[in-house]
Parts: sequence; C-alpha cells; structure tokens
Amino acid sequence: IYEERDKNIENLKRTRDSHLDRNRNNLQTQNELALNKKKSESEAAKESMNSNIERHTKEMSDSISNLREELEGMTKNEKFLNYNRISKEIEKLKEKQGEYVNNQYSEYKKQVEGASENYVKKKSSNRDEHDTTKSNINAEYQSKVAAERKSADSKYASELETIRSDAKYLKTDSSKKKKEESASWDTALAKFKANNADLTVAVLNVTKEEASRFGIMTVDNEKKIIKNKSRGE
Repeated sequence: IYEERDKNIENLKRTRDSHLDRNRNNLQTQNELALNKKKSESEAAKESMNSNIERHTKEMSDSISNLREELEGMTKNEKFLNYNRISKEIEKLKEKQGEYVNNQYSEYKKQVEGASENYVKKKSSNRDEHDTTKSNINAEYQSKVAAERKSADSKYASELETIRSDAKYLKTDSSKKKKEESASWDTALAKFKANNADLTVAVLNVTKEEASRFGIMTVDNEKKIIKNKSRGE
C-alpha cells in the first residue's frame, strides 16, 4: 500500500514539475511578446516622426524656393522694396520648421516612453499571473499528496483490521475445533467403557477402488466388530 502511495506521489511530483516548467516557459514567451510589441511601437513612432519631418521639410523647401523665385523675378527696385519681407517670411518658415521638428521629436519621445511603460506594466502583470499559477499548481500538488497519504493510511488501517479479524477468527475456530475434538474423544471413551470393549478402532469410509489399499472391517448395528480383513489378505 505504501509503495503504491509513494509511486503515485512521485507521479504527482513529475506532473507538477511539468506544469511549473510550462508556466515558466509561458512567462518567458509572454515577456518576449511584450518586448517585441514595445520595439515595434517604438519603431513605428520613429518612422512616423521621420516621415512627417521629411514631408514638412519638403513643403518648407518648396515654399522657400517659391519666395526666392518670386524675388528673382522682380525688378531691381521691387527687390529693394520686397527683400526684407521675403527674408522675414523665409526666416518664419525656418522657425516653423524647427518648431515642427521639436514637436515631432517630443511626440516621438512620448510614444516611446508610453511603449516602455506599457512594457513594464505587462511584465509585472505577466509575473503576477505566473506567480498565481505557480501557487495554484503547488497548492493542487500538496492537496493531492495529502489525499494520497490519507487514502493510503485508510487502506492500511482497513487491511490491518481485516488481518487482525482473520487472525482472531482462526484462533477462535482452532479453539472451537479443539473443543469439538475433545468432546468427540469423551464420547468415544464413554462408549468404550459402557460396552466393556477390549479396544476401539478408528475407521475411514473409502471407495471400492481404494479399498485394496486399506484393511476392511465389518461391524454390526451396534458398531461391534464382527469381521476384520487386513490389507493383503
């Protein structure tokens, strides 16, 4: 019973260890997915920033080129009158470009920081889920081990009680048999004395086929020997 118990507990342990390994692997996989998502979001934010800056830079360059072409197409007198205005407009375009680039970079940093924060939160959530699952696996293992031990103890106690009961029965039966044998002997001795017999012979009924192996004794209705034929006669 206890060898079977230990074998079952060992199987439970192997099952528990397998579940714990799977839980650890799942944690690693979930963290890798979270990391890949963070990298993907950061790369997407970077590509978006670069694309927006490139587009805006082209638009600014086109506007500056148009202003310069406008200035080049003017007469000398018109250039003198409009040079300061066009120069200021070009400077404003460059300033706006600088502001736009700064805003795009700030937005990019914000998105990257958000992706990093989400990654940290996801890792923490994964760890909490892993720890909860691990605790449940160990608790289930301990519960099953306790149940296995309790079942084995119950079986052992039951088997022990059966063995003790059988032993008691055998002892009682043996004592009873001895009493019956004693009573039978007393009866035979009483008949021996009552009949004033010379001797008492114990006999055994056998089949005709086996009769040749034994002597044959004939008795009357009162069990008195009237004829005896020994084996071989």
